[in-house]
Amino acid sequence: MLAEKKDIALIITGAIIILISFILDFKLATNGGIPDNYHWELLVAGELIGLWAFINIIKR
Repeated sequence: MLAEKKDIALIITGAIIILISFILDFKLATNGGIPDNYHWELLVAGELIGLWAFINIIKR
């Protein structure tokens, strides 16, 4: 049950997308403002990519 390079790349890609969803509004937050909205679509996309890779690993 070893992960292939493709699976590892997908997990890393999903993690990077999740990280980006948190830091997109950093300028507004660091200037004392409150971000208007959260980028849920990026969070969900990153989660789904990582979950898809994890399921592929488990299936093997």
